[in-house]
Amino acid sequence: MPVEFTALTDDLKRAARQLEVNRGEFNETDIADLVVSPSGLEIRAVGTETCVKVNVKQPGAARLPLKLFVKIVDMAQTYHQRQITIFFDDKCARVG
Repeated sequence: MPVEFTALTDDLKRAARQLEVNRGEFNETDIADLVVSPSGLEIRAVGTETCVKVNVKQPGAARLPLKLFVKIVDMAQTYHQRQITIFFDDKCARVG
């Protein structure tokens, strides 16, 4: 199911770092579940959960490797914009 939202890049970076804490050897294999609802973005990984305020364009859910989510957030910061729009669909992600 497609998911699209706009969030502050600093908030996404903070959330990604919170999820990475104490992952150890499982950092490469852990999965992140993203749930986008009118109340915001909820990100869950094994034993950790965090929320981010977002502008929801299309609510839904997405599941991807935590490592990939962190890379997407890192890439979003290279745009040097305060807010960034992220779109997830089956087998693809778009930033910008």
